[in-house]
Amino acid sequence: MTILTRGGSVVKSVFGIHGDDENDITGGFAYLLSQSDTLLKHVVDDLHPRITIDLSQTIVGFQTNHKEGGITDIELNISDLAYIVFEAKKGMTIPTTTQLNKYASLCKESRCTHKQLVVLSAIRHELSETILGFNEIDGIPVTTRSWEWVRSLIKRAISEEKRVNVRRLLSEYCNYLEGFMGHD
Repeated sequence: MTILTRGGSVVKSVFGIHGDDENDITGGFAYLLSQSDTLLKHVVDDLHPRITIDLSQTIVGFQTNHKEGGITDIELNISDLAYIVFEAKKGMTIPTTTQLNKYASLCKESRCTHKQLVVLSAIRHELSETILGFNEIDGIPVTTRSWEWVRSLIKRAISEEKRVNVRRLLSEYCNYLEGFMGHD
């Protein structure tokens, strides 16, 4: 089989063509959320189990520029029900409180019933909540999830996804994630 390289590194997934920095990884996740209803439902169900998603009224935003509110990594806007902002980090870091305060302000501006900030990083959920040190900002819930969480939801979605092309995308991204986070 022919090997594709980029800058001397082997590209193992279509998601790796553009690279593996924080924006590339986050963009891949946002793209999957927009393509796989199954994955989107798993993500929302984990964060808000009582919300029923109307897929025709759901928007996935990637790197939305809000001027003073900053540039969000991923936004899920589920009709008038939920507005979820993901702030993603590639490694073992978490965002600054200043950055999260900007996104909390964006959440407060939303007319949605359920508003939430999700910090996504390589740090496992339990540890990152301890490091973060708070679970809300100005009344907006803040929770943490890890890239391992993303990978586990993708694996569930692969087994349930009916469309072959979407299963392949999910598998490609799962392999891409494993390239920078390792695997069990």
